[in-house]
Amino acid sequence: MKVRITCVVCLRRGVYRLVRLAVQFGADARLIDVLQELAKDCRYARKPWQRPPGKYDPKCGARFEDVEAATRPAEDVPP
Repeated sequence: MKVRITCVVCLRRGVYRLVRLAVQFGADARLIDVLQELAKDCRYARKPWQRPPGKYDPKCGARFEDVEAATRPAEDVPP
């Protein structure tokens, strides 16, 4: 099984094998921690000690493409 990561800001893309991510980060790793580690070299990523980006500052837009697509409601379903 593969996991796709995309960025909506800089258009970077990556595909990772889930088994390799589990070995590298541990089976109990939180998704947000894995994502931050994989996107740590993004020019828009902030370090924990840096101030958060302002309203108009670009932010790292890295996200798990498949997870987000699975949690999005279908467009034809009424609210």
